[in-house]
Amino acid sequence: MTLPDDSRLRKAFAALRHADRAGAPSLTAVLAARPGPDRRVRPTAFAWAGIALTVALLAVAGQRAGQEWSAARTAAQVAQALGPFGEVPWRSPTDGLLRTPGYALLVATPTITIADYLMKSVP
Repeated sequence: MTLPDDSRLRKAFAALRHADRAGAPSLTAVLAARPGPDRRVRPTAFAWAGIALTVALLAVAGQRAGQEWSAARTAAQVAQALGPFGEVPWRSPTDGLLRTPGYALLVATPTITIADYLMKSVP
């Protein structure tokens, strides 16, 4: 088996490389055009943003702390919002998968009395 002569292909790629080099800027031009220290974000900007966020969160927390919320009031509001749907018990769609053989043993502890023991020992 002989390998094909790729001289035409090599010459074509060499011409493309030469054309790319001619249009590419020099490394010094690229380094000179990079952004200077004036264009970057300063750490003080992050500090001011953090302070503003903290003040906003404290304002929201203070507003909520001023309001009196009780568990009974909140539960009553939820029940009122749900209307008749609040009385329907919710069941998981996969609840039936938990009903495995021997499930009754997991739900409650069985009670064994002396009478049960004596009944099994009598032939």
